[in-house]
Order: sequence, then structure tokens, then C-alpha cells
Amino acid sequence: MQNRKILPTLILALTVAPGFLLSSCAPVTATRGNYIELWQIEEIAPGKNTKDDVLHILGSPTTIAPFDDRTWYYLGQNTARRGVFSPEIVDEKIVMVRFAKDGHTVEEIRNIDPARGNIEPTGEETPTYGNETTVFQQFFGNLGRFNVPQE
Repeated sequence: MQNRKILPTLILALTVAPGFLLSSCAPVTATRGNYIELWQIEEIAPGKNTKDDVLHILGSPTTIAPFDDRTWYYLGQNTARRGVFSPEIVDEKIVMVRFAKDGHTVEEIRNIDPARGNIEPTGEETPTYGNETTVFQQFFGNLGRFNVPQE
């Protein structure tokens, strides 16, 4: 009698469990920044479109060049995360839009190689110089220090 109850439960567990395990391994994707698609770039024609057209098609720029307000940059990434691991960059795009001297008409639009601007972080720490004090030194060093009200 006991075997009849266990067998359907075992069959159900063996058919459903792999589905749950496989679905938990599916990556969770996300878009960071302003990821510009190729069709959006193709809609903008140098010499024809204006700054307003660019804002309408691409949206606000991620950043504007610090020393040249005629150059806009759009930075975007597609990432995928599997389980508890940190997200990995699947695709990265940097699009530059430069406006003519009048500051209104598009002069140039192009993709920039993301590898040119990547700086890999290291696990090292930057040394800071100054007083290295312990918690006790900080606590006892502040005892008796208080502001006397000015008359």
C-alpha cells in the first residue's frame, strides 16, 4: 500500500524537478545606460537632422564632452546575470554624435570601440597617507574636547 503512494510522488518529482532546475539557470538580462540600436543610428543623417531630432530619436545623451558641448556620447550595456554571480557584460556600445559649429545640425554620428575607454579595476587598494589611529585612540583622543560657548 505504501509503494502505491510513493510511486506517483516519485514520478512527479522526477518530471517537474528538472524543469525548475533548468529555469533557475536562465540568465537575467538587463540594459544599463542608453543602449542605442543600429536602426536608431540609421535614422540620423549628418547635415540633415538637428539636435531636436537626435533628442527625439536617441533621447538625452549619457554625457556631453567636458570641453566641447557640441559632442554628445551615448553609453549603454547589455548584461546577463546567472544565479548569484555578478552580472557579465554581454554587449557594450558607445555612440558619439557631433554637431556642426552652429551647434544645431548633426555633423557626424559614429560608433566608438568600447575597448578604447575601458579601465579594468584592480583588487589593490590605493594607499592614503596620514594618521593611522585605532578606534580606542580616536575615542579617548576626543574625550575632554568640546566647544566652549563664546560669550
